Amino acid sequence: MDNCRLCGNRENNEHYEIREMLHGTREIFPYLRCTRCHALQIEDIPEDLSRFYPADYYSYQIQSRSSLRQWLKRKVARHLVSRDSLLGAILTRIFQPPELLTRVVRTGLGFEARILEIGSGAGKNLMDLWNMGFHQVTGVDPFLPEPMQHGNGVRIHKCQASEMEGEYDLILLNDVFEHLPDPMQMLWDCEALLTEDGVLLLRTPVADCQAWKVYGVDWVQIDAPRHLHVHTQKSLKILAQRAGLKISDVLWDSTAFQYWGSE
Repeated sequence: MDNCRLCGNRENNEHYEIREMLHGTREIFPYLRCTRCHALQIEDIPEDLSRFYPADYYSYQIQSRSSLRQWLKRKVARHLVSRDSLLGAILTRIFQPPELLTRVVRTGLGFEARILEIGSGAGKNLMDLWNMGFHQVTGVDPFLPEPMQHGNGVRIHKCQASEMEGEYDLILLNDVFEHLPDPMQMLWDCEALLTEDGVLLLRTPVADCQAWKVYGVDWVQIDAPRHLHVHTQKSLKILAQRAGLKISDVLWDSTAFQYWGSE
């Protein structure tokens, strides 16, 4: 493959061989780096992607949480969303608020927001949001063995995003966009499901970063072959414009994992 699937560029694109490392198979996959949008992408998408997502893959697991911890999170959420919890205000000064909550609060939406998470796995994020006070939450994941319904009413549909109906104030694509064979289609699907003022919160690694410059093909966030496209700010802007969406905010939230994982 010589042309970039994201922007169409065919000129002087670079080719790399990248190993599978998460499960330690060290199987080699050819990747292309576009010289126009600078995104990385696997050259040939495997026909059977399911073999790279075993039943114990992390997104299909939900760890139990203590009732006290969940209660404290609710107090923090009450403070950040509606400013009506003194205990939450105190806790926020002492402890770092949950990352997911921080991102949702940044959108300006309240507890009444209708939230859809695409690629939700077993629903860990949705369960956390429900426990923090967001009670209109739904998930969709085509790779689940079967649909799921948690005891609190949180439902996870086993289908594609294009099969979902309704309107949502917030759509979460949390560490999902890089796994998609057709990211452009996903943005069109999201645009169709969003309300007029709806927000798409897309969290993904980006290849225009220091870790790529330092580690190259050993950068842990390439995660071959599961990450089919590792985007850049430029490639995301190109796709968003095509879908009729606008990038209104960017939050950098990477951690030391990019470095020790690459080491």
